[in-house]
Amino acid sequence: MSGQSSNSTKSSWTDVASLVITLILLVVGGGFFYNAIWLRPDLTYNVLPTYDLGSRAFSGLVIENRGRSTLTDIDVSISGIEATIEEFNMPGAHEPAEIVAGGKGQREVRVRIPRLSPGASISLYMLTSRPISLEEKKSLYVSSKETPGVDSKVAEADPWRSLFKWLPK
Repeated sequence: MSGQSSNSTKSSWTDVASLVITLILLVVGGGFFYNAIWLRPDLTYNVLPTYDLGSRAFSGLVIENRGRSTLTDIDVSISGIEATIEEFNMPGAHEPAEIVAGGKGQREVRVRIPRLSPGASISLYMLTSRPISLEEKKSLYVSSKETPGVDSKVAEADPWRSLFKWLPK
């Protein structure tokens, strides 16, 4: 009889240990999923085409946070354009944004956005004397604290690279 009781005790401890390990894995896995996948930063921007208005040209940039977490310290630099900026506008910006360099009368502009809430977007419009082309690798740089500086239309942080820093780029 004591052999049966010993086996049932061992099996109950095995069940308890399995349950504890399963719960730990669920908590750790759920935390990783929530932080690295669900709250993944997703900073995107779209360059508007240049519209010819006769003696002037109109162009711009729309920056958007498509992620589920707030992005901070966003830096937008537009430089090396061939025409002087006659007007620069950020209409209806619901997020704080400020011009920190350049702008009207210059050939460059740098905008700092301290915070961009999930789902929020900011439009940057320029009016110039000649058509310009905002080329990502030449004249446009967008970055945030959560995403690296990018020279492509979509900036995304790789959750695997943030977890395993030794992965090659």
